[in-house]
Amino acid sequence: MLLTLLLPAIESIVNRALCSDPEALAKIATMKNQVIEINCTDWKMRFFILVDSQGLQFYKNYSAKANTVIHGTLNHFLPIFMKGADTKTLFNYPIDISGNTHNIEVLRDAFKNLDIDFEEKLSHFLGDGVAHKLCFKLKEAKKTLENTAKKMELQTKEYIHYEAKNGVSQKQAERFYAEVATLRDDVDRMAARLGDV
Repeated sequence: MLLTLLLPAIESIVNRALCSDPEALAKIATMKNQVIEINCTDWKMRFFILVDSQGLQFYKNYSAKANTVIHGTLNHFLPIFMKGADTKTLFNYPIDISGNTHNIEVLRDAFKNLDIDFEEKLSHFLGDGVAHKLCFKLKEAKKTLENTAKKMELQTKEYIHYEAKNGVSQKQAERFYAEVATLRDDVDRMAARLGDV
């Protein structure tokens, strides 16, 4: 339901932005008739993007086979979408891409210089209140994900730091085994002496 409402709005916003940048539109046109399938695995949402010389068309269902398939979670798609799909962002927020990866490179190059104010654009379709709430929730989700990632990193570092104190190094283990062997030999010698008495 949400996807049915959002796709036409996103398509219109993206294509207006592309029309305002002829260079970006020319890059997109090189991918004419390519189909990109997007799978948001955690939200179980799937949609298709068809590329033509006029821009991008978004479909909830499409019968032809996709040239490029992208799988990922919403918390990985959001940072890539908001920060741009540079190498560092893709490394930190991995998504699975199969098929023609060149399509993704062309899209990234076309979109990297576009400045799209989605809240303002969505307000034309959904109204000011709904667009503001939707963008606010997306920004809130992004902050929550960033804070969670920072807390997980901190807790992991603390855990490793304190657990490392409980573990032993290889040298410490070797010294312990040598001392146990010496003690065993000493006990054997003492037992032999007591046996002689």
